[in-house]
Amino acid sequence: MKRIVLATFGSYGDLNPYIAIGVALRHLGAEVCVVAPEPYRGDILRHGLEFIPTRPEVDVEDTGLIGSVMNPWAGAEFLTRKLLMPALRESYEDLFAACEGADFLLSHVLVLAAPIVAEQKRIPWATAFLQPMVLFSAYDMPVIPPLTGLRYLRSLGPRFNKAVLRLLFTLSAHWGQPVHQLRRDLGLPPGPNPLFDAYRSPFGNLALFAEVYASAQPDWPVQTELCGFPFLDEDLGGTALQPETDEFTRAGARPVVFTLGSAAVRIAHEFIRRVIEISGRLRERAIIVIGEQASERDLHPTKDVLLVPSLPYFEVFPRASVIVHSGGIGTTAHALRAGVPQIIVPFAHDQFDNADRIARLHCGINAGSRRISSTRLTKCIQRAITDTSYMSAAENIADRITTDGAQRAAKHLLSIC
Repeated sequence: MKRIVLATFGSYGDLNPYIAIGVALRHLGAEVCVVAPEPYRGDILRHGLEFIPTRPEVDVEDTGLIGSVMNPWAGAEFLTRKLLMPALRESYEDLFAACEGADFLLSHVLVLAAPIVAEQKRIPWATAFLQPMVLFSAYDMPVIPPLTGLRYLRSLGPRFNKAVLRLLFTLSAHWGQPVHQLRRDLGLPPGPNPLFDAYRSPFGNLALFAEVYASAQPDWPVQTELCGFPFLDEDLGGTALQPETDEFTRAGARPVVFTLGSAAVRIAHEFIRRVIEISGRLRERAIIVIGEQASERDLHPTKDVLLVPSLPYFEVFPRASVIVHSGGIGTTAHALRAGVPQIIVPFAHDQFDNADRIARLHCGINAGSRRISSTRLTKCIQRAITDTSYMSAAENIADRITTDGAQRAAKHLLSIC
């Protein structure tokens, strides 16, 4: 029996694909261990997978921390230099211990110790790319905050775009100094840039999104397998669809669904207030996800607005008229699968690139940023509802979204173990 370690870090959107792949691997006879932050222990054990916690320890209730990570301009630097790098050695120790007896390691790009552990343990490994942006293709120039204007350089061609990307990674190379120091301390030779080249495995890699969303490019890492989205069809904590929500979606016209995923929702109280006001102004039925910690006492929705702590996207999205969200890859994938127009209000990181891709596919609207005015967001929603071309494009793409991404990924991993 093969023992495979899956290592991830981040929000639920970064966790769920690994759980889905872990479940698929277990069904194929593999022994699976998921290495993730402690708050996800219950989610992993509930699926019958082995769990080992990893550092850095993160307080998911710390809105100050989440606000810094989700800063559109400095979030990437804060995440890397202030959160991940100070705990690099602890992360290495946790993963090294978890990989005892392992036959294979699959890691997230934020698990910076993964290539070093694989090298030390002499086991094959791969990186799972959850979103196209982190592949940084010069042939498909991503939208990288804060330099979101880079998307306008696509027309200049891959040679120019490659030079720009290399310049960006050269300027930020000093962020990875702790990784180089750890390698020296372990007696390993100098490695490549840990924020770009190091996580590109020579054994193979997984692109965990649909080809219709982003097709393979000539400069992707060698032996990258395009598997499709690995859907995990459940709400947070495995909570079932609530009867009140089920009844609301069936009691009238399709509602507009507003959701900000599991991270941004914790720091978006004022945005949620604005959304409630917009819903009343639109005179559209709406479901608004306010998060597990939010209180409805300070919010005053109309009778046509339902406030919920969370939603099982796979059940509710197909019943929506429009889905307004922050552009996390998990939410984006479920919305594409549902065949419903999207409006993306990006907060940080890959969300800007995801918003741009949805706009290019014409199955939704890129609202620009969370600073969008209420007037403009209202007009975006009205346009998505009244312009039937968005729904047509969304339905066409949904027909091309497969639901077996986790199974395909699991089979590929076992083939290269």
